[in-house]
Amino acid sequence: MYHKNHRRQFKFEAYWADEVEAKQIIEKGWEKQVHGSWIHKWKAKLQLCTTLLKKWSREKFSNNKKRMEALHVELNEKQLRWDENHVEIRRITQKITETGAREEQYWHQRSRIKWLSKGDANTAFFHQSTLARRRQNCILRIKGDDGRWHVGELAVRRVFEEHFKNLFTSKAQSINGDILDCVDSVISQTTNDNLLQAITMEEIKEAAMQMGD
Repeated sequence: MYHKNHRRQFKFEAYWADEVEAKQIIEKGWEKQVHGSWIHKWKAKLQLCTTLLKKWSREKFSNNKKRMEALHVELNEKQLRWDENHVEIRRITQKITETGAREEQYWHQRSRIKWLSKGDANTAFFHQSTLARRRQNCILRIKGDDGRWHVGELAVRRVFEEHFKNLFTSKAQSINGDILDCVDSVISQTTNDNLLQAITMEEIKEAAMQMGD
């Protein structure tokens, strides 16, 4: 039985449009001098651009999964010494965002024609992308009110819990008198005295009657 070998169809990846290098490669391929009819020139230049783009893409974007894993490992290591590595942490985080965006565009582009046949695989990918973004957004360490660094999920959680527990605990707050002296009075002393008086039963009854049915 005769089997005809079909060459894999070339697709211009959507995320290439965001890369300056892709534009430069296309310009380089299209400026190539080709002899012959206009249709021959057009076809030859198109094939050259295709070859150059595929080669460039393989070298730069192959195996995004391993690259993403390596970036997360590097990020975790750098975050252990945040004060010294904050510039590197910002750079790595940006790389993770860019790599994830490219991978998402890659699958979005294919989902248009393969969703029915490979819907489960695509769903699994988007699920993994969500998990990856959650891992990226997690806080690995935090400086507490005591000035010390607390590392790890449980330690970070305790710092947050303790902070907001203290924040919302009802405590009498003392206000410096010098600060109050700088605040302009907007009500009279008589009005203020009336506001501070205890509410009488007559006032409660009158308010209730005004509420109607």
